[in-house]
Amino acid sequence: MALSKTYQPIANDASTARTPASDELRIINRTENAVLTGWQAVRISRGIERMPSDFEVSLTQKVPDRFWCPLKAGDEIQVSIGSDVVLTGYVDRMSVSLSSDTHQVAIAGRSKTCDLIDASAEIRDWRGYRQGDTLMSLAEELARPYGIEVRSNLPAGAMPTFPTFTANLGESAYEILERVARYCGVLVTDDVDGALLLTRIQEVTLPDVVTINGQLAEGNLKSAGIRVGVQQGINVQRAVRHVSVSSRFSRYTVFPQSVETQRDQTAALGVTIPDAFCEDEYLGRNRQLYIISEQYDLGQSLAQRRAIWECNRRAGRGQATLATVDSWRDRDGKLWEPGSFVYTYIEAVDQSGYPLVVADVTFTRDVETGTTATLTLMEPAAFAIAPMSLAPTTWDQTQALQEAGAITQPVAGGHH
Repeated sequence: MALSKTYQPIANDASTARTPASDELRIINRTENAVLTGWQAVRISRGIERMPSDFEVSLTQKVPDRFWCPLKAGDEIQVSIGSDVVLTGYVDRMSVSLSSDTHQVAIAGRSKTCDLIDASAEIRDWRGYRQGDTLMSLAEELARPYGIEVRSNLPAGAMPTFPTFTANLGESAYEILERVARYCGVLVTDDVDGALLLTRIQEVTLPDVVTINGQLAEGNLKSAGIRVGVQQGINVQRAVRHVSVSSRFSRYTVFPQSVETQRDQTAALGVTIPDAFCEDEYLGRNRQLYIISEQYDLGQSLAQRRAIWECNRRAGRGQATLATVDSWRDRDGKLWEPGSFVYTYIEAVDQSGYPLVVADVTFTRDVETGTTATLTLMEPAAFAIAPMSLAPTTWDQTQALQEAGAITQPVAGGHH
């Protein structure tokens, strides 16, 4: 059984490892302090809505007649492309295969945040969290038992708070945190260091001047926070643009409760709750959707926000572009990053000159297709967070609040 030296793994001491090539894939085994290179097939996936990030690699063994690999399931690892770290976590599983002409090892792993998804949350007090706690303090408490750092790129002083709520025994830390993050309008993901990241997609404005003498005004785009690098005829190998209206409607009407329950309560309390609605004029025909929101109080705020969210998110999700480019890096040599804005020009699929958000990126390398990155690109509205109620009130509680004057008649009107 012959080995190809190109795919032979090389283990070096991590402290004395040479400087890697810009796109060399390396796995640093932190448990054994070794660096492994020379991978035959590579896939690394990261996304703004993907947690944890994950990877798969395979290699031909150095000694084909016996098992050899300085990695084992459970080892702490760091995956890097060149000098740039792309994932920090653990080896989840290994598969060893033998055939007449190959002897291979396949390795798969995930970010350190996998423990927040797989394991049950360790909570200081199951009776509930106090009103006024911040999302950051909750995330830090849930992540601390697993040795996971919490980071945020939200503006200073903008960390949301939340009302009192109760966690359920057996819930994972991620299930609790994701629910509260939705209430706060924040996305929960991970970063390259295996830390938990609290973030939002921020809007960018396309500069007035995008091209000069037929060439992209790259300086203007970069000043606006927009990357350059997904262009037909330059680096796009394949592209598919999906446009669908099957999930879009002309009007979204949201009811705080079912119609009959709402009628009973409003009649008893003597209040009138106007429709919470949002209209989408894109379709040009009547096509309505009625929704019961996740709340049991009589306030209109959550229902109205839900109507706006349904309209915006469905419009954003109705358009997506998948582009495979010939490099793991953009024109400035930076790795493609989830959550970043990229100026996308692929005229052949009717995607002409617009900044889109990198929703997901998959770095791939194999002997058939070489080195590529597949980007899922969407409009910012696709990442709007679904509003929800953390502490819904029952009918008896609502009546008591009304009698105490804590619930007032909402302002009439809808959002257009």
